Amino acid sequence: MTGTNLNFDTGTITLYVQGDPSRKFSFNPTDQKVLKGFLRLVDEAEEKMKDFSKRAEGIEESGDITEAEFTSQTADLMDDIDSWFRGAFDSIFGEGQAQIVFGDTSSVAINSDGEYIMIAMLMALYPIFEKEIQTRSDRIDRVCSEIVEDLPRDEKELPTEEVIDATEEAEEENADSAE
Repeated sequence: MTGTNLNFDTGTITLYVQGDPSRKFSFNPTDQKVLKGFLRLVDEAEEKMKDFSKRAEGIEESGDITEAEFTSQTADLMDDIDSWFRGAFDSIFGEGQAQIVFGDTSSVAINSDGEYIMIAMLMALYPIFEKEIQTRSDRIDRVCSEIVEDLPRDEKELPTEEVIDATEEAEEENADSAE
């Protein structure tokens, strides 16, 4: 049995992570599931980082540990953050997308600006969402305007000032006679 392809534009865009064609990251920035998930992830990342900071302070304040234990507990914390972020990212963009974007590098590695790379990546995606949404919104407005222009128009006149005044006077007279 042979089938026929069903092809249509899904609005998906493709980004090459760090310009590497083997690291193709595709998504539709106007898909409300993706957009809402992305915005939620931005908010959650900030909250999670506060929680993780408290855990880090707890590690620092536990005075009776060796340097090796401190390093191990800190590494475990960073692994927890990376696991949480990768899981959240994959739940939004699709299974395996975090691996495409981050590769084997931890999402909490620090970039040359001193930022976690997960935060730098979110901030790099943000303008893409804004631009795509604005572009598509402009297209929708244009199409809607064309549709409205093509609608048949009635040549009915709008009420004149005289008609409006007469209507108001009649309403006042009716109100007076009802009292």
